[in-house]
Amino acid sequence: KQSGIDPEAEQETFSNGGFEKFIGNAEDTLFGWRVNRSDGRVDIAPDPSVKKEGSRSLKIAFKTFNKRDFYNVTQIVTAQPSTRYHLTFWGRADNLKSGGPPFVEILNSADGKVISATQPFGTGSYDWQQVTVDFTTPEDSEGFGIRTSRVYCGDARPITVSLWYDDFRWTKQ
Repeated sequence: KQSGIDPEAEQETFSNGGFEKFIGNAEDTLFGWRVNRSDGRVDIAPDPSVKKEGSRSLKIAFKTFNKRDFYNVTQIVTAQPSTRYHLTFWGRADNLKSGGPPFVEILNSADGKVISATQPFGTGSYDWQQVTVDFTTPEDSEGFGIRTSRVYCGDARPITVSLWYDDFRWTKQ
């Protein structure tokens, strides 16, 4: 808040967890959704036509994306060190085809190391499913980051899918 970049940011809270507010450029936020739209094989945008709650969700459309790493949807959240948390959000997929499906990673904001991760999303098409993961922040942590990643299965195995996220929340355990 003090920087003036994210005036609505709150301690220990997702910013715009339901994607109801505008999502700007990645360099325009510290604690909001950072969406990198630089790869033409991935479209990322709010979607008012498909949503779990509220008036929209976030749609990620992979069009034969075959890179090993995908870190184009991220957010950093302040948190207490050595504390157990429970993360929930909703996901939906349309025609997920890949030997390397996407999943969500939780990272220590102090050093970028992975703390925990969700299970990879299932192949095929399915309506909204709640995704959960429990994790404990390291003792040197002042927060954590979340990001979409994918299981690496070789450059010759692209991913094709429309994937939606909605309603990111977390609680202390």
